[in-house]
Amino acid sequence: MSNYTKATNFTQKDGLSSGDPNKIIKGSEIDVEYSAIASAVNSKADSDSPTFTVTPAATMDKIAAPGKAKATGYPEPKAPAMISTSNKRKNNSIFALSEK
Repeated sequence: MSNYTKATNFTQKDGLSSGDPNKIIKGSEIDVEYSAIASAVNSKADSDSPTFTVTPAATMDKIAAPGKAKATGYPEPKAPAMISTSNKRKNNSIFALSEK
């Protein structure tokens, strides 16, 4: 992204004496300014629907899930498992959670 940088100081031309050839504003000077403005505006994100490019901080080789690919250098994740007990009341089973 570029920022707009003014190329021609038009206010300075106001201080020049009448008849000075540098006091005349030329189309080429205006063209340079409009090109610089267009370049700066076109390189900025569109506020209505911006598109950004980022580099992820973590990669898939650093992420592990239970039963999935194993990451190196990280502790093995533990997932809760459901274990049925032998106690039953009518038709309802009693379950307890424990770590594998």
